[in-house]
Amino acid sequence: MNKFGIKLTIISKNLTGPVEQFGSSQVIKLNIQPKEKILELRNGLHRLGYFNTKLPYTEGFIPHMTISEGGIKEDKKIKNIITQLNEKMKAMKFKFGEITYIRPDKNFYFKVKKIIKLGK
Repeated sequence: MNKFGIKLTIISKNLTGPVEQFGSSQVIKLNIQPKEKILELRNGLHRLGYFNTKLPYTEGFIPHMTISEGGIKEDKKIKNIITQLNEKMKAMKFKFGEITYIRPDKNFYFKVKKIIKLGK
């Protein structure tokens, strides 16, 4: 248990990829695996009470890292970027030691609100 009362299992075999488009949106994302471990961690964080879980898109969350948040308007360019990234990037493994809670300002620039250190 850490100081937040969450039992955390450090994820040591994370695999990422492929890079994909989020549905028909302009968002380009990198998938995160194993999804179950990420969702377990997310659910634990939600139990802390820091997050408004009544917001849209809370249910059905897909573990991912956003690469582009709609700055590219042309579908052909989006598909080209995805192809290039998938050709150059291989599945990666990594460990992480903290979660950074970020929120966008009125101009949609994200600012760090809280950093939560993870431990065994």
